[in-house]
Amino acid sequence: MVPFKYGDFYDVPRLIVLKYKGQVIMLGSYFDEQRDEYEDSYSIYLLPSSIEGEITNSLYEGDVDAKLIGSVPIRNVIFDATKRRALNPTFLEEYLARE
Repeated sequence: MVPFKYGDFYDVPRLIVLKYKGQVIMLGSYFDEQRDEYEDSYSIYLLPSSIEGEITNSLYEGDVDAKLIGSVPIRNVIFDATKRRALNPTFLEEYLARE
């Protein structure tokens, strides 16, 4: 399990920043106004290393130099019991292998 920081929570963290294999990664599941619910997947972004550990409104609003590398269904992400501290990062392997 890898620790993470989160910036929004509704059932699960909706904005996650973590460091894995030397990369700073953000997972974002955003609110869809038309459907009036959150997305059921995370968009996966690589972030610049200078932003490590920071979660700000600019991250959530997309005002940061982030590279989209894929998406993963939330049901495929395994969290610790609280869903607020750590996750199993193995699902990231396939996305990082492409980079």
